[in-house]
Amino acid sequence: MKTPLFAARNVLVFTLVFFTLTAFGRESLSDNDRVYAEAYEIFQNAQEVFYNEKQLLPDEEFFNSIKKHGFEYKDVNGYGKAILKKVGPLFCFEVQHYESNKVFIYADADLLDPNDRELQKLIAKIHIDKKSDAVLGRTKNQKIEGTEEFPRPKLLSPNFFREYWRSTYEKPDVGDLNLAMVCAVSQVAVSLCLAAGKNAILPEYGFQYEPAVLTVFFALAIGINSTTYKNWAYRGSWLLDVDNPYQKNWINEHLPTFNKSLSPKVKKELLAVPMILRQSIVSIAFAYTLTAWIHEDGIASMNNIWTHLFLLGNVGVRNYAKKFWYEIPKIRADLGLSNGRLKVKIPYSERKIDTRINKQAFEYQMMYLIPFGIGVLDIISLPLMNMMAEVMPVAGELISVVSSKATLFAMIPAAMYVSYHYTKRSYLRSEQQVLDDPTRIRIQRRNKLKVAFEEMEKRWEESIMIKYSSKVISPVTKVTRIAGRVALAPFRKCAEIFGRRD
Repeated sequence: MKTPLFAARNVLVFTLVFFTLTAFGRESLSDNDRVYAEAYEIFQNAQEVFYNEKQLLPDEEFFNSIKKHGFEYKDVNGYGKAILKKVGPLFCFEVQHYESNKVFIYADADLLDPNDRELQKLIAKIHIDKKSDAVLGRTKNQKIEGTEEFPRPKLLSPNFFREYWRSTYEKPDVGDLNLAMVCAVSQVAVSLCLAAGKNAILPEYGFQYEPAVLTVFFALAIGINSTTYKNWAYRGSWLLDVDNPYQKNWINEHLPTFNKSLSPKVKKELLAVPMILRQSIVSIAFAYTLTAWIHEDGIASMNNIWTHLFLLGNVGVRNYAKKFWYEIPKIRADLGLSNGRLKVKIPYSERKIDTRINKQAFEYQMMYLIPFGIGVLDIISLPLMNMMAEVMPVAGELISVVSSKATLFAMIPAAMYVSYHYTKRSYLRSEQQVLDDPTRIRIQRRNKLKVAFEEMEKRWEESIMIKYSSKVISPVTKVTRIAGRVALAPFRKCAEIFGRRD
């Protein structure tokens, strides 16, 4: 009797398990199918817009526009966006699906080579830069022929390091060498001007040529590997993607509990920390090498804790200020205004010289001259700070460290002001351009500038300088005005006396 009962019970259990697993499997499969279907729908809509625009313009003019401004399509339902990418000679669509955090690459099956080096680099960039899984979709006759999924490698795994290197390193070319020469000449010129200015004010310290010599080596090293350095140092984003409600970042991915207690303003500042730390590695090497060279005690000067505070303060504030100075070239890069190579126009001629320099890298390096110059000026003023410290052993050292960073801190509101007004002027110009000619590229540029302008306007209005202007600047102005009246009171009295005599 027990055997039939046991058999019936086992059949019932297995049946329940089978239907349960089947139900969950179908739900999971249907959800996965939905993601694939939504991504493919975005691709089809983007492709339709692309070919419609292509028919309106001659091929040469159309592809020149794509090369300069790129092509981006945002889904009307908010599921994601599509960007046109060039993988070697092949054009493909990169579709980012927000909810699933997957990036789909759609390309012609007959032309696609899965082992292509450029394609592998694109997949590595998706894994490392966007922290997303990659899906390769092969299309033929407007239909999907097959898909292959490439999940993100585990952090610190051997595959992770391989893809990190693949997504970061770019082999230098002639344009990088030309950029290195431009960086070296411009940064050396800034260093020599600062040294000459200091020598004119403090001739007892002599003319300091050391910053210029050291700058040559750092400028050439970074300039030659400018694309690799840009991929590594500027990795990540300090501006959130407002279009993606499911955007992931290192805070909500690794610190979900801490993320809930953060305000959006504080979170945005923290998101820039990895970028600042990466850039600080090179800055620390430059600052410590230069200080040991120009300081009269050499390496022995590093035994002083105040020297370390002075240099770390220099590096920290300077690299934090870069975040604001770099917003202008970053906005230009996002809008496609700095795509392609830098071409210099010959005066009194229509000809242009192709320098083969990457325009984006050039704009970043030129903007870098501002924080670089102020940072070098701060470092070469260290002997003057030490002179103050000799007069007041502890208080003087503290005052020298704090006061010497005042100019560096002043870079931040200055950079905020410049980037805010540049964005405002660009946004107003784009509004007028859309009214004159409402093309997709101009509307897309206008919308991006609108988001950036509103964000910068809010940040500027909430900044310390504006927020506390009535509490700090106004009282200072009143005190200065009263002091001026008191100082000029005797002269006014004399003027009144002499006026009466006349």
